[in-house]
Amino acid sequence: MKVYLDLVFLLNFTFDFLLLLAVSLLLKRKTSIKRLLLGALIGSTSLIVLFIKLNSVLLFLFKVFLSVLMILGAFGYHDKAYFFKNFIYLYFVSIFLGGGMYLFNLQFNNKTSISFLALTIMGPLLLYYYISELKKLPFHNHVHHEVTIYLTKNKSLTLKAYLDTGNQLYDPYQHRPILLVSSKKIKIPYEKAIIVPYETASGKGVLKCQKISKMTIDNDKEIYNVLVAEAKDNFHLENTEALLHPDFLK
Repeated sequence: MKVYLDLVFLLNFTFDFLLLLAVSLLLKRKTSIKRLLLGALIGSTSLIVLFIKLNSVLLFLFKVFLSVLMILGAFGYHDKAYFFKNFIYLYFVSIFLGGGMYLFNLQFNNKTSISFLALTIMGPLLLYYYISELKKLPFHNHVHHEVTIYLTKNKSLTLKAYLDTGNQLYDPYQHRPILLVSSKKIKIPYEKAIIVPYETASGKGVLKCQKISKMTIDNDKEIYNVLVAEAKDNFHLENTEALLHPDFLK
């Protein structure tokens, strides 16, 4: 049996790239096309199984190891929750896309394989439908949002935000809700800060805040004259850079 390695490599590479792209879109990961291509290239090294004999256990472990490298190459490592969610979604999407490609080939394939045609044409269409439908479900990403804050006319900052329903921080002057941003992403000097006192179950303190002209949520909703606060502690939530006040989504 003839094996065209260049075609098999291209099939694997395209399939892996589509998988990583779908994970990136579903989870709103901040990554680049270059990193997605790197992850797909790592996944394509699975071709070596054509030249070495592995039993079922070793083959399974090899594929899991390769999936880990794909995820790290495409998205990096932030924390355990971030990594495992990427990993689980990669397998969810691969099951859906792989099943769709299999059914398409059964429907239309007679003697001549049209796997590449099915992948390049039907793959993106199937993934678009899958992502669109999944995003309609009430549980999907209802607490994860992409927020862009406009610090000046020429400077903006895009952040991965978590909707904190327990966040009841308002400034005592105009009763404005406050966006908490990790101190790793923003530094507000005292001389330019609006000092806002706060009281929580863990104690009292003050926040350094800055008024910004505009904030957008998920490239859709625009909110003006927002108070942004520099959080003293890091957020122990998956890839979170800001905590979103529930009032911002009303």
